[in-house]
Amino acid sequence: MKFFFHDGSSIYWLIISVFVFSFFTMRHYLVKKRIKKDLGSTHFFYKNRLRRVFGLNDLFLLIALGCFSVALLNPIWGKQTKKVNSQGIQLVILFDVSRSMWADDIKPSRLFVAKKETLKLLQQLKGNQVGLVAFAGGAAPLAPMTQDIGALSTFVDSLSTHTISMQGTNFTDAFTAAKEIFEKSKLDLPPGQKMTRAVVVISDGEFHDEAALDKAEGFIKEMGIRVFSVGVGTAEGSQLPVKNASGQLMGYLRDNDRNIVVSKVNLEFLKSLSERGKGSFFQLQYGSSFAEKLRGDLDKLEQIQFKEEKQGVEGKRFFVYFIFTGLLFLLLWFSEKFLWTALNLKKEKKVSDWIRS
Repeated sequence: MKFFFHDGSSIYWLIISVFVFSFFTMRHYLVKKRIKKDLGSTHFFYKNRLRRVFGLNDLFLLIALGCFSVALLNPIWGKQTKKVNSQGIQLVILFDVSRSMWADDIKPSRLFVAKKETLKLLQQLKGNQVGLVAFAGGAAPLAPMTQDIGALSTFVDSLSTHTISMQGTNFTDAFTAAKEIFEKSKLDLPPGQKMTRAVVVISDGEFHDEAALDKAEGFIKEMGIRVFSVGVGTAEGSQLPVKNASGQLMGYLRDNDRNIVVSKVNLEFLKSLSERGKGSFFQLQYGSSFAEKLRGDLDKLEQIQFKEEKQGVEGKRFFVYFIFTGLLFLLLWFSEKFLWTALNLKKEKKVSDWIRS
């Protein structure tokens, strides 16, 4: 059990409070030193005039500021772990980040909508082990098999057409990367129990390898996986906008003959892929969603019991106590600053008359 701060970025507010406190302390010292030099004594003056310079009102304000600063840090006492048993399947998401995902036949773009739906899907895959592969002309495993949905969501949210530098749509490399993830995540299963593995392909289906489907089928049989496909885009397609770093439209993508490229979703390829993988096919268009339907199909697959995993559980949060304490001292500051000054107005006048005399 230990005490720690959940939001360390707010430590700057606490540092500011220290500097403010130091400023008023130094101010108090200098004023007191000057008064002693001019009057020879600070006893009578310190009790009255100096009270406004650095008295209880300033102290209450500094304490309130300090309490609010600590509350922003979100202090937590203790951090424990608990054992969690879960069951599910092993799943790898193959996400297409080729340039054709720029197409805006689904507003604002295929890539944007596909990422949004994938994030929604991940929230429904808790308990399963999920990996992530980004692919275009090549492929890169971005996340190994994990149950950390938060980390996976971060990876998905950062996907762009710059994630893979080589352009194109290479499904062979994508399935090869998925195979690597599956092989590195082998589990010791009881005799007679078989791991259920699946791949979800999120793509517009445009490809440049005529043998891609046959090669993918080879991987499907070798790994014994189920394949679910999501076709992103419309049959009518759209042009591919080219934008600069600030997001301004510079024109549209052209081929080698200077003709504007029109990208259309290849539904037939993706349907064939899911058929050979004994899975389901979904089309993602404007206003449609595949997350809930796909989760329903995945739940129908045989689930296995994963090993116990330890997950961190945060202890008790104390920021509320600091907020209430800060509000209390803020109220005292108002009372000291305004009410006390009003009640002692006559006394202050006598002190001022004494100073002038």
